[in-house]
Amino acid sequence: MYINEQRTTTLEKAAVLADEYVLTHKVSMRDYKPRKNEFVKRVNLPSESSSPRPPDSSQNPSAEVKCNYCKKPGHIVADCLALKKEMLRVLG
Repeated sequence: MYINEQRTTTLEKAAVLADEYVLTHKVSMRDYKPRKNEFVKRVNLPSESSSPRPPDSSQNPSAEVKCNYCKKPGHIVADCLALKKEMLRVLG
């Protein structure tokens, strides 16, 4: 629209105007400063009428962890005793 408003007669002049427009309207992330309270963290507080929740499994992360080597729960591959024993046996 900007180029049409300038009533250019040649393609070269239109290209120059387009380049100038882009440069003058360019936004640099380096110069961007967000407003102080642009992002506000919302906190949901439980109401007095809400019933207490049962314990969440995310509070005990080892309960849901399962080893991808021996398939036993409670640990990960990096801590797997079966894998360590196998590596000692192979490397000897």
